[in-house]
Amino acid sequence: MTYTHEGERFKANSTEPQTITLVEQRTDGERLKVILQHRPSSFKGPKLQLEIEVWSYEEPILLMRYTARNISGSDIEDLGVYEVMDFDVGGPASYKDDIGEFNPSSGTMHVYDQNGIHVLSQHLAHGRSRYRRD
Repeated sequence: MTYTHEGERFKANSTEPQTITLVEQRTDGERLKVILQHRPSSFKGPKLQLEIEVWSYEEPILLMRYTARNISGSDIEDLGVYEVMDFDVGGPASYKDDIGEFNPSSGTMHVYDQNGIHVLSQHLAHGRSRYRRD
């Protein structure tokens, strides 16, 4: 994720233990919810909280919901949350024939191979660039 806070640009990833803290992880039925907080090393308190919820309805579909919360004392601007997926459609034995396409007008990524398995991922942006404290 990337964002600007008090004129300073921050960049972090979920595997960065120096600035990302796991606050909570719980399972509620078929849903997994993980709450992370970002605390840049130059600040005393956390600035941003990211809630990630993952679930499926017994289908080969994985649904993910991200919720970002400004927990600092001032505005956060230009927030970007990025997701990188390593699709091995059909499993590790058949990754060499995977085909991927991205459609910028719809924000969708389509990954498939010759065995008929398809993965569709859609980027949903809300267009808001300033996040005020809750």
